[in-house]
Amino acid sequence: MANTSEKQLSVELSKECTKKGYVTQLNAVTEQDCIALADRLGYAHHILAEGYALLLLLSPVSRYDFIWRDNTRFSAGWVKERVYFKKKNRWRWSDEYVQRADQDRFRFYQSERFESENSWDAFLAEEERLLNVRKGSERIVKVFPLVKAVDGDYPDAKTRSARQWELTAEKKFKCIAMIKPDRIIRRGEFDYGHLA
Repeated sequence: MANTSEKQLSVELSKECTKKGYVTQLNAVTEQDCIALADRLGYAHHILAEGYALLLLLSPVSRYDFIWRDNTRFSAGWVKERVYFKKKNRWRWSDEYVQRADQDRFRFYQSERFESENSWDAFLAEEERLLNVRKGSERIVKVFPLVKAVDGDYPDAKTRSARQWELTAEKKFKCIAMIKPDRIIRRGEFDYGHLA
């Protein structure tokens, strides 16, 4: 996940705040300590060394409020481009990076199944639906580190990756927990009963 806000320590427990940037699902942050979570979300370890604030998304999200960034295996959704080398009759990875969404969309347009933009729109409609889940383990959260990060602090995720989206418009969140480095959020802990 990439770039955090300039207002790094501007969250307080049980208070609402407005943020934009990267979000994921609650099930991506449960049952792991801060180092495992950093590996999963694509943070350098020192970013979560002092813990983090767990923010629940309150505002509705429309189609034009987000960018699909695939998952944290690809930092900020960037992947190396696959290029077909005709002379060698094989696919290889280039040194160029492209957005995962652009890569998938291009592949879709090149397929025999392409008839219209409707399939891509249906995919984005499902992503929008996921961004508006407010109960259960799929609810949308923001992991807000208590340590200020710089651009190089967001490598590709090292372990099982998590879904990620970038909110491009300011949205309302509520800080429901300040997680210390030795604390682990348990499965089901914030699924229900918190700002349903």
